[in-house]
Amino acid sequence: MDPALEERIRSRAYQIWEEEGRPTGRDVEHWIRAVLELARDGTVRLLPDGVLQTDGNNQRRNGAK
Repeated sequence: MDPALEERIRSRAYQIWEEEGRPTGRDVEHWIRAVLELARDGTVRLLPDGVLQTDGNNQRRNGAK
């Protein structure tokens, strides 16, 4: 995954975690919500098989290409 995109997702997921009172065990939910928010605002496109598309590049969620 593009390091800049990963940092944006991580940062937003952290904000969500803090907004919800720092609950334990919901990190995956917060990560997914952050990705969906970025998709909603056009930062990324969600493609089949877990591919994130940014600036014309396809990135698998686990970093594989």
